[in-house]
Amino acid sequence: MPSATAPATSANLVEFLVDVTQIEKSRRQAREDINNGAIYVNGDRVQDVDFTVDPSAHFDGRFVIIRRGKRKYFLVHITD
Repeated sequence: MPSATAPATSANLVEFLVDVTQIEKSRRQAREDINNGAIYVNGDRVQDVDFTVDPSAHFDGRFVIIRRGKRKYFLVHITD
């Protein structure tokens, strides 16, 4: 599973996907995938581009799992 690291701060989902973890290549593509229902955060579908990813609320505050589409999973390790 591809992985990335991110700081333990809350971030807008679009910024989290593009700037922090580089899962998406552009903000336009990130917004399009979110609006189409292709992005899941820890198993929950997110269709709101204003969604805030709060790492402290997920998996012991250390991991966030992002799924794009049906088969692409990304493990984001939260650093202090």
